[in-house]
Amino acid sequence: MTSTSTDRSAYSPTLTGALANAHVEDLLRDARRSRAAALLPGPTRHRTPRRRPGWWLRGTVRSHRTA
Repeated sequence: MTSTSTDRSAYSPTLTGALANAHVEDLLRDARRSRAAALLPGPTRHRTPRRRPGWWLRGTVRSHRTA
């Protein structure tokens, strides 16, 4: 019998299951880390407010040009 792309002899349910479990564990670890980071206090340093974007200023500020 020749090997084809539909041949399932190379499929290993043990390896596939182990990889799936490892992937799920990685996702759960990242989720726990994210939840723990969200509980930490935020930075207390002063932050300068951001300036309005250019499109806002162009659309809302009238120009005082004279002809």
